[in-house]
Amino acid sequence: MTAPSVPGVLRGAIDAAALRVAQSKATTLVYANLGYEFAQNWIIGLSIFNLLDTKASDIDYFYTSRLPGEPAGGVDDVHTHPAEPRELRVSITRRF
Repeated sequence: MTAPSVPGVLRGAIDAAALRVAQSKATTLVYANLGYEFAQNWIIGLSIFNLLDTKASDIDYFYTSRLPGEPAGGVDDVHTHPAEPRELRVSITRRF
């Protein structure tokens, strides 16, 4: 049995780029991981996230939302999740 079809309603997976609704710019982020085994079964590590401290959108979503003062039906718009700033993490690992 198939789902009923309604004219003008899209069902299933939708490729927003193919529909030309909205398209984001590409983002490139650089990460680095270093590790050093300083004793038997012990490793110290350093991870650097967003090495170049790129100010960019990590991911964008396109949907209808409504903020105070906007029309009751909402506004179609791009909602952005910014990339995290440069971040350093140090880890110590012991293997058993």
